[in-house]
Amino acid sequence: MTYVHIYDSKKKHDTYLFLKQDNIIQKDYFIGTFPGATGILYKNEQLNGYVSIPRDSDGNFQFEWDQNVVYQLIYVDGMKIKKNDLMTLYVSLIP
Repeated sequence: MTYVHIYDSKKKHDTYLFLKQDNIIQKDYFIGTFPGATGILYKNEQLNGYVSIPRDSDGNFQFEWDQNVVYQLIYVDGMKIKKNDLMTLYVSLIP
C-alpha cells in the first residue's frame, strides 16, 4: 500500500495516511483522522515557500504525493509560518 507522511504541528506527532487508488485521500478519512484540520501543505524548496494541496470537486485530496516529503496540516487558526513564506502559502499545482 502507498501512504503519505503528515506531521501534525498542533499535536506534535507524525501520521501516515494510506492512499486510495489514483493517489486519493478521501475527505471523510482525512476529517476522521484530523478533526479540525482544513488542508494539507508542504515546503517546496524550488519556490522557497509552502504549497497548499488543492481538493477535488468532492473534497478529496488527489495529488502526485512524494513519499520523501513530510506534509503538514493547515488548521482554521493557522500555522506559525515565517512571514516571507506567507506569499506562497496558497500556491496550487493544478495542471
